[in-house]
Amino acid sequence: LELPHDLPRALFDELIDAHSQDCDATPFPSLARMKDYGAATAGNLMKLGTRVLGAGSGADAAAALAGTAYGLGRQLHEFAHWASHRRLRVPLDLVEALGLRDEDVYSGAVDAERLRPVFDAIKREIGAQLAALNASRLPNSAAPVLAIASCARHAGRDGFNPLDPAAVSPAARIFRCTVANLLWRF
Repeated sequence: LELPHDLPRALFDELIDAHSQDCDATPFPSLARMKDYGAATAGNLMKLGTRVLGAGSGADAAAALAGTAYGLGRQLHEFAHWASHRRLRVPLDLVEALGLRDEDVYSGAVDAERLRPVFDAIKREIGAQLAALNASRLPNSAAPVLAIASCARHAGRDGFNPLDPAAVSPAARIFRCTVANLLWRF
């Protein structure tokens, strides 16, 4: 099977393998594993997209940063949804460091203030990934694909509450991506 645009099959394989975790109720054991998930899912999808747009492998490092930020933002934004389905999509080690179990989260016995250290650690990592992305050099053709990482800023801001996430309108997402694409600020 020959893939168009000379896309490496390994990126597809890693993407599929990483998404297999979506079928498993096991939480991320650590923030590092949560970041790996974002890089392997959204990051590999972005690598494929930048290659289709002609960037070759020159945007791979930036795509990994963008994918990690976007993946962390999505997990934080979808936290309440997954918790209501008895799925913990934040690092278990950070939850346990607070003296909590995943069962405490599912039962609704803890509020956002109690989980704040977990959420703040993820938010700091979103900021770090976006800062590194903004400091990186990347081919012009990669910006339209990487612009979606700017949507992670919403979940990474201080006032964002993962237990009661405010919906982001499609128009706001399009606006963020357009601004990121024009200004190269993700």
